[in-house]
Amino acid sequence: RPKKPQSALSRLVAEDPNGVRFSAAAGRFRGDYHLAASPGRLRSDRPEARAAARARLAAIETALGPERAGLAEMLVLDRFTLSALRHACGVGPAELRDVLAGLAAAYSLMPAGQLAGRASASD
Repeated sequence: RPKKPQSALSRLVAEDPNGVRFSAAAGRFRGDYHLAASPGRLRSDRPEARAAARARLAAIETALGPERAGLAEMLVLDRFTLSALRHACGVGPAELRDVLAGLAAAYSLMPAGQLAGRASASD
């Protein structure tokens, strides 16, 4: 059976010392994205919750910039592979780690400005 290509997110989470933070930030980003796009039919999709999710996504786009926010979508939501991201956007693992570190900082999971891969044990 052919091996399924590994998403860039899965690979970075597995290889980086901040992988747990990256994974948590990606999960929150995915949740906010889906909640913000929700038509609001579910009881859990209260208008206030959807508005808060949209506000968090807007803050993330402001913090990361539109280009990196787009990379976050490709990385987390579309689950591109590293080779696909390299081909489509010309970015490699270092830039993608920075995007994930920005997401983690936006969700208060990593101090702002901390470089990916440079977490201390006291964080």
